[in-house]
Amino acid sequence: MASCESLEHIREAFHAAAIVVPEYLNGAKAYSKGDARIVPCPFETRGVTCDKCRLCMRPDNLKAVGAVIAFKSHATKAKLVSQVVRKAEATPAST
Repeated sequence: MASCESLEHIREAFHAAAIVVPEYLNGAKAYSKGDARIVPCPFETRGVTCDKCRLCMRPDNLKAVGAVIAFKSHATKAKLVSQVVRKAEATPAST
């Protein structure tokens, strides 16, 4: 699974992707951002444990439906991570 910093990185990812987001735009529900379908981590949004969800463990399924799993920035560096993510989203990727 590719770890991406921006929507441009998601488009370039060969495998399924995961992305860190400053916040979820639609609460616990999936949403579209650009041409990516963002699925918030079920553990972070609904408390579904990883052994029950297994969404991250099925990257081929995510890729097949054009979905990206998102994790909200958290812990002691959450504010800094959110700033970096917002900057990456605002900066056009070089080709």
